[in-house]
Amino acid sequence: MGFSVPARVPPVLSRPTLGGRAAPSGPLRQHRGRRDAQLPLAPHLVRAWCRDYAAAPYQEWTARNRTAGGVDLQTGHAYGEIILALQAEFERHPEYYPLIDGRRKPGKEAKLCIGNEELRRLVVAYRVEKLRKRPALASVSVDPSDGGGWCECEKCRALGSISDRVAILANEVAAAVGAESPGKLVGLYAYNHHSPAPSVRIAPNVVVSVATAFLHGDQTVEEIMDGWGRQGAVLGVREYYAVNTWDRDQPAQSRGANLAYLSRTIPGFHARGARFMSAESSDNWGPNGLGYYIASRLLWDVRQAQRVPELVDDFLARAFGPARSRCGSSTRSSMGPVRTSVSTTGRPHVPRAGPGEGACRPCRRRAGAPG
Repeated sequence: MGFSVPARVPPVLSRPTLGGRAAPSGPLRQHRGRRDAQLPLAPHLVRAWCRDYAAAPYQEWTARNRTAGGVDLQTGHAYGEIILALQAEFERHPEYYPLIDGRRKPGKEAKLCIGNEELRRLVVAYRVEKLRKRPALASVSVDPSDGGGWCECEKCRALGSISDRVAILANEVAAAVGAESPGKLVGLYAYNHHSPAPSVRIAPNVVVSVATAFLHGDQTVEEIMDGWGRQGAVLGVREYYAVNTWDRDQPAQSRGANLAYLSRTIPGFHARGARFMSAESSDNWGPNGLGYYIASRLLWDVRQAQRVPELVDDFLARAFGPARSRCGSSTRSSMGPVRTSVSTTGRPHVPRAGPGEGACRPCRRRAGAPG
């Protein structure tokens, strides 16, 4: 799997809402070769939640920093979309919904009764038809809806673990997609109840993006990546660089502001085989703009992690010019120690949502409280 990078890089827009521009110095190499070569992660980062007033500058930022995405990888929660599109079929066949406590539980974001072969055939046909109608799409998602509520019927239990069920459906979709639309991908997360690796092999056109939070079990993110990798999955990463309810856009409170975290994890994910990355990010370019820029550089060449101090100096000089010393002091302080600890249990600690708003979901789960 290879990606080609332009030999010349357009100027970098440092902070969309401020309009500042900073051109990176130094040449970039061409990236071509085998999957085990030093290839960049396909950066469909940084997906910031920008309001309308910032939409155009954000698009300019993604273009200048080459983060608009080489591959439009669809990995989002998809069961709700499938149920909505096939509502008439689900109404005729309530057995397609999950069996919970002895009753079928319909819902807009319900899980699917994957043990039902007719249901699987229906999903496969719907995904193939979507690509047929929209040939420009590079991928389709089969990721489950968020939360719990998994089917308890005998057929589903016979398929194995929740991850096994997710993988079986993904593989069947992938086989049909590969036959109908060669080169197209099927995406899903390793997240929540289906974060542990399955016991079944994964089709070669399935991309599994491992989430770095909200995981089940006691495995680390790295162990989960290794597990899915051993089953043949093409790996991606689903990151959380800034979530407003976690950090409230405060300086030094998010992963996107932690240059040490970025410098360690991006090369580390790449070394473990990850070739895709998406990061939930916020419209907070003041505290996180430098971190987003550094992430964009590392995603194109993980060796840039050895040059982060130089990249920071270059950023400050080109973004702020004569004011670099004053702005640099403020910027560096905002990149200081953050309270987000690196994941060692698969459930990283994240800051409280805000004064009086309680702990984050991973912390509540750890304490035994509902998420």
